[in-house]
Amino acid sequence: MTQPHAGWYPDPTPAQEGDQRYWDGQQWTAHTAPGASAATPVSKPADWYVDPTEPQQLRYWNGTAWTHHTHARTSADPASPAQPEPSPTADTSVPQASAVPAGWHPDGRDVSGQTLRYWDGSQWTDHTHAAGTSAPRRRKRVSGKVLAASIGVPVLVVGAVGAGALVMREAALPECGTLFDVESPSGAFTDLATAEPICTDTARGLDFTAPMRDQTERDATFAFPATVRHDDPDRIADLDYFRQFDWGFELFADPGLTTPLPLSVEDAEGADGGWIISSQEAPEATAIYSDDYAAANGLAVDYEQVLIRSNYDQLTGLDSDEVVGKAPSQWGLRDQYYLVRYVDERGEPLDRPVVSEFGFTQELATPQVVVGAVEGSPGTVQLQWQPVDGAEWYLIVKSSVSQFADQGRSPYRNYEAVGATREAAWDTTQGFDGDFGAPYDSSGASYLSYYRTAQNNALRMFNYSEDDLVLQPDAEEYQVGWEFGVIAIADMTDDSVTASAIGAIPADAAEANRPFAFAEYQWEERYPDTTWVGTEFASVAEIPTTLPIVNLAGAVVEADAMLVLDTVAYADEVVRPGVVQVGLYAVGTQLGTPILLDVSDGESVATLVDEFNERARLTGATTGGTYDTSSVFTIEGAEVVDVAPLVDYPIYGTHPFTEFIAAHMVARHEAIDISAWLAQPGTPDIADAVQEVRKQNPYVYVEDYSWSTDGILYVRYSYPEGEYQQHQAELKAHAAEVAASLGIQNASNRDTAVAINTYLVDHVEYAYDALAVADSIDQQGSSNTWQADYHANGILYAWEANGAFDRNQVVCAGYSLAFVAIAMETQLHAVYVSGYVTASGGSHAWNKVNIDGTWLAIDSTWNDSPNGNKYLLIRDSEFTGSATRTENEYWVVDANMSLFATP
Repeated sequence: MTQPHAGWYPDPTPAQEGDQRYWDGQQWTAHTAPGASAATPVSKPADWYVDPTEPQQLRYWNGTAWTHHTHARTSADPASPAQPEPSPTADTSVPQASAVPAGWHPDGRDVSGQTLRYWDGSQWTDHTHAAGTSAPRRRKRVSGKVLAASIGVPVLVVGAVGAGALVMREAALPECGTLFDVESPSGAFTDLATAEPICTDTARGLDFTAPMRDQTERDATFAFPATVRHDDPDRIADLDYFRQFDWGFELFADPGLTTPLPLSVEDAEGADGGWIISSQEAPEATAIYSDDYAAANGLAVDYEQVLIRSNYDQLTGLDSDEVVGKAPSQWGLRDQYYLVRYVDERGEPLDRPVVSEFGFTQELATPQVVVGAVEGSPGTVQLQWQPVDGAEWYLIVKSSVSQFADQGRSPYRNYEAVGATREAAWDTTQGFDGDFGAPYDSSGASYLSYYRTAQNNALRMFNYSEDDLVLQPDAEEYQVGWEFGVIAIADMTDDSVTASAIGAIPADAAEANRPFAFAEYQWEERYPDTTWVGTEFASVAEIPTTLPIVNLAGAVVEADAMLVLDTVAYADEVVRPGVVQVGLYAVGTQLGTPILLDVSDGESVATLVDEFNERARLTGATTGGTYDTSSVFTIEGAEVVDVAPLVDYPIYGTHPFTEFIAAHMVARHEAIDISAWLAQPGTPDIADAVQEVRKQNPYVYVEDYSWSTDGILYVRYSYPEGEYQQHQAELKAHAAEVAASLGIQNASNRDTAVAINTYLVDHVEYAYDALAVADSIDQQGSSNTWQADYHANGILYAWEANGAFDRNQVVCAGYSLAFVAIAMETQLHAVYVSGYVTASGGSHAWNKVNIDGTWLAIDSTWNDSPNGNKYLLIRDSEFTGSATRTENEYWVVDANMSLFATP
């Protein structure tokens, strides 16, 4: 008999009729919750009924209690589900033909609940379609830890055999998004490449093997019993040059499989043949010291190789014992790796690639790195982490791989050491580059004393910027896959080191838009009369309201500009009487350029500065997105909760792990035990999951988060107990009222999306005043989270869905969250999207909606303009010209971003 999955079930010893109790998969727990007894159809048989808590949808009644199965109300109600919620004694291994009639039922293979599969009365068929009239509405989560499961359920899947042939195969793997008992791997670590899958991720099309963590064999190689040679000329003839050396397998640093790592796949010598898979990770990083840094720290060299891995093989010369280098032939720079196998033993493609997670024990804990800001230093990037026991100091590194148009991606990752510190925080002014770009004269005595030429140089992610192309038009950028990281060091000599694994964060998209430099070449092309004193304009009306800035990825963006009164200097002696110099800065940075104004007719400089800044505020891009920053903390005395609560508001996540976190955050839990999820294969990265929850759930108001090494997620909220719930209740009431007023109960998803956009455009205004306050805060520089600063200054409402209803004023984030909140009251599936507007570099937010299986974009913020609905239900590629944009990694877990793409 199959044990019932963990979840909420009718309490066998209820205090009141309808009470629910949580079953953890093995036994009843002490967690209970009241049932919906007031609206329970006690006299009705198992079937779909109007949801007593949300009349716009149906909820399944299993004959005894309400289940977590919900469905949008349509003209043709679905039949009962293939797997009604079991009682703790039910056998749920297969649907019982006598109990389940032929019809469309929730597909057990689809953890999102968005697919129906046809049950013919005795077995599953291969016929599927999207639930509801098109895409399903978001579900209200009412179950506990188990959010979806298909363990032991035979699911018929269409597979291809030959040209056009279809056969049926049985797939009995559980979904990786479920909490099930992960058995210990049965094979040896060296057999990892042939390990059998234990679960499948339907949405991503991947199978996962049991994780092999806490390994000690850092010199291990993996044997793969291939029956073909890896260097077979016929097989590698059409591959990119670098892909010829590792085809069939790939290695990644993250569960989203977005950060590639070096890997070697070679033919084994000897009669048995096969392939040998081994590490190619570097044991060293390059450190380049500026003259100032070397002098200040007593360094005799300006360049050296620094050991960054505790274990390594010394590489000796062919004819002597002289050490000539360190061979990259062992694991250990990471504490976790993800090996992806694409082929079978014959070298033929697998139907579903197989992912194997493995990792190693470390003498020092891996630093948990987050990105923060520096008080009083606008735009400066800071890295923070929890102090590591036993660490004497920390090495800051960045890394990338090379990608060439004619050769493909290099298998080698390049590491550069960019800073070191004994503290648990480091910022880019402390880099080995000696705070490159600092003003020539910090005393304020010269005309150039206020202006940085660059900031954050230590973390720049390019060789040639778009500004460099003005002078070097043929230069090509080839570095990709950037990440920043911290390594804890306990001891280091010339030939050994005791180091932790690297605590790394992906930087390509997440941190790419941080400021780097003023794009002086492009500026001088526009204003060729610029001198070392500044650029003169005939009037303040002619000064541009944007400034070209190079970001950390090397792109030139037109950043919103502001004049800073504190930089005013009189230029009578170097230009002519009556001319003043004033700094034009990119908002939220220290990057600027001097502007010259003639005030010989007695005009007030302060008045001119105010006039310009007001014009810039009103004509700037209506963006208002934010960087996601976090800090490192714990919450003493907080109750640790490990069961997903019953919640009264809709939640959403693209993975059951994010749904689990979202339920806790809606319930305002401060300490969430996520350790069980971290043990599951295929679980997204913690930060990745939390970022998705914050963006996709308008009923979540999170200020900051952190997590401990033992799997406790700590959360600080923007509002205290009571006020938090009041915000939620007000939002729910407003969103429901608006949805009802739109008259879209029986409308198509397309018409529903248009109606929600029209409401926001007609009833909401862009919060220019709030954005001006935010810009002022950003320009001062703050070490707080932006939520804390905005709350303290009374403008946080503009970045929440509530602001669209309470004050009818929000920025882009508020428009987008309000759109989602209204959509949650309908059948429309809508998501929040964040990214950067290419032209301005401004952080921005918009929405995507699912229309008949296709994700189309809506930018209600920009539709609320004289241009009208120019950005309504368009494809990604239709954001052109000044609207061209790049999505960042904050709004959905990395592995699922492609599911929402519509080129």
